[in-house]
Amino acid sequence: MDPDTREPLSDEEIAEKRQRAEDLYAQLSAVRDDPDALAALFDQLTAEYTEDTGYAHYPEGYVFGEGEMVAAFEDAVKLLEVGGLSEVVESEYGYHIILRIPIDPNAVIGTDANGNDVTLRYAAATQQYNAELTAWTDAAEVVWSEGFEDLDLAPIFG
Repeated sequence: MDPDTREPLSDEEIAEKRQRAEDLYAQLSAVRDDPDALAALFDQLTAEYTEDTGYAHYPEGYVFGEGEMVAAFEDAVKLLEVGGLSEVVESEYGYHIILRIPIDPNAVIGTDANGNDVTLRYAAATQQYNAELTAWTDAAEVVWSEGFEDLDLAPIFG
């Protein structure tokens, strides 16, 4: 699919994109034994060739959870060790070459409703807190007592 028009690509365009991905993979494979060179070349080639619409927002890569990416992409990532380079992966979005990088807990992974940056550390803490809060509320027993409707809170919060 053409990322700009959302129209299906011709067989010739698909073949060209596949060949470009294979060529890029060959370049990356040539330096795969040198992690620094691999990372630098991967960044360079990504900046030059990516058609990923999310790249502008996440130039350092994606942090995602189970079921958040298309299956072909997610399955390929699961097979990689940190520092691992995938072969060309095909999905409904096109062709991908994946370099799995270490997770930085202080990396910005998105923004909140107010437009503030959200780090992975903050998101994980928030998720854990919400899970605990849900467990507490699910376990709580709420009982209505006589006279509750007559409670005057003004002196307490006055």
